[in-house]
Amino acid sequence: MTFSLIDKEGGAVLLMENWLDVPIHVRIHNKSDKAIEYEFIVSNNEKMEALYFEGKDKHTALREFKDTYNLKYYLGDPSQIKHDDSYLYRLPFKKGKWYKVSQSFNGKFSHNNDNSRYAVDFNLKEGEPVFAAREGKVVFVVDKYTENGGVELKFKANKIVIQHPDGTFASYVHLQPKGVLVKVGEVVTKGQHIGYSGNTGFSSGPHLHFVVRKETDLAVPIYFEGYENKVLAKGKKYKVKE
Repeated sequence: MTFSLIDKEGGAVLLMENWLDVPIHVRIHNKSDKAIEYEFIVSNNEKMEALYFEGKDKHTALREFKDTYNLKYYLGDPSQIKHDDSYLYRLPFKKGKWYKVSQSFNGKFSHNNDNSRYAVDFNLKEGEPVFAAREGKVVFVVDKYTENGGVELKFKANKIVIQHPDGTFASYVHLQPKGVLVKVGEVVTKGQHIGYSGNTGFSSGPHLHFVVRKETDLAVPIYFEGYENKVLAKGKKYKVKE
C-alpha cells in the first residue's frame, strides 16, 4: 500500500494505491482531537484519489497534510470480518513433539497492546517447520530480513499473513531468512507446511509468534484443538492433539 500527493486540475489530491490482494481499510485522523475525519476502503489492486487540496501544489499539500492529519491503514474490510469464536485452531508446529509457550495472552514483555494481547509465542528452534493453524489465503509475506534485536527491529521480521474464511488474519512471525514456503494468492489448508521458524525482527531468541487479528488489527482470543476453552499458559508445554 502506498500513499502520495499528486498535482491535479489546479490543486493536489491524495493518491492511495493498494497493490495487495486484499482490501485495505484507511483511517485519517485529525491531529488536534484524534477524531476520525476520513475513512476509506481501497479494494484489491485499486487506485483511489481523495482529499482534494484546491489551489495547492503537491509539496504544499503534503506539508499541510502532515501538519493536520495522521494516517493509519489496516488489512481487510471491517464489514467482511467476523471472527468465528467457536473455531479451534491447530497448533502451528509439527506433530509428536512438545513445545513450550514462552509468552501467552497479556504477556508482560510484548503482548500488552491491542494488536498483540492474544498472541502466543512458541519456543521453536531456528529451522523447525511451521504449519498453518487454519485454512485460508496467503495475502502478505515478508522474507528478506536476517537480523534480530530490540524494538527498533519491530517491523523487520519475516512473516506470513493468511486470511481465513471469516475474514480474520493470522500472522506467523520471526521466520528464518528464506523460510517462507508459500506465495501471495496461494490457498493453504489447515496443517499445511508453510515455513520455517526463526529469529528475525524484534526478538530475543528463536521462537514463533502467532496471532489472529480482526478489523483495525485488533487481536482476538483463540483456542486450540485438544485444549478447548483453555488459555495456553506461559512456561507449559503443548503438543498437537489429533
